[in-house]
Amino acid sequence: MYRHLNIGPAVVETALILYLLGFYISGEVARRHAKRHGLDGNAVQNALIIGLLVGIIGARLAYIFQHWAIYREDLGGWISLTPQALAIPAGLLAGTAASLGYAYWRKLALRPFLESIAPGLGLFMVILGLALLARGGAFGQASDLPWAIDLWGETRHPTQLYASIGGALTLGAWWYWRLSLLGRGFAFIVAGNALTWLLVGLLLAEPELVLNTYRTLQVVAWAALVAATLGWAWWSQLPYQPGNLSQTE
Repeated sequence: MYRHLNIGPAVVETALILYLLGFYISGEVARRHAKRHGLDGNAVQNALIIGLLVGIIGARLAYIFQHWAIYREDLGGWISLTPQALAIPAGLLAGTAASLGYAYWRKLALRPFLESIAPGLGLFMVILGLALLARGGAFGQASDLPWAIDLWGETRHPTQLYASIGGALTLGAWWYWRLSLLGRGFAFIVAGNALTWLLVGLLLAEPELVLNTYRTLQVVAWAALVAATLGWAWWSQLPYQPGNLSQTE
C-alpha cells in the first residue's frame, strides 16, 4: 500500500486524494445524469458540493467534541485534513441535511434529485473502499484465507476490498436494471451498499461502538437499509415524474 504520495515538495495522503477524486467524478456523473431527470445539473452538483463542505465541517467538529479534553487547550489542532480525525456518522448526517436543504431551496424535486445522484453515489462507494484500504482504515480481523492481506502487523480479511466489490456489484446491478429501477434507483443503491457494510462490519477488527455496546457502522447501515426499504415500498406505489427543468432556473 502507498499511504502517502509525493507531489513536488508536498506529501499528501493517498486516501485524501482518492476521496477528492471520487467525489469529483461522482459529482460529474450526477451533474450529467440530472439532465435525464429534468433537473439543472449544476444545481444538483452544487447541492453535493455544499453537502461535502458541511459534512467535513460537521465531522470535524463532532470529532473535536468527542475528544474535547485534548482539543480544549489546542485551538490550532482544530484544523486538520486527516481523514482519521473525522466523525464520519455525524458528517454524513450534517452533509445529507445540507444537500437536501439546498435542493429544497432550489426547488429541485426530491425524487428526481435522488435519482440523479444515485449512480454517482454508487461509484463513490466503490472508491470509498479503496480509500479506506489506502489509509488502513476499517481493517479486518486476522485471517489465513488465501486472499488475506498484510496490514498493521497481521494477515487480515481485506474488508475494504469486500466493500468495494459489494459496491461495484450494486452499481453493476443498477446499471443492468436501470430502466426497470427508474424512480427507485437511489433506494436500490443505498440498500445494496447498506447490506454490503452490514456484512463487512461483522469482520472488522476494531469496530467503533455506540453506548459501548452497538457497532456504529452497523447502526448506520441498519438505519440506511430500513430507510431504503421503506422508500422502495413507497415509491413502488407511485408513478415516477421527472423534475421540471424550468423550476430550477
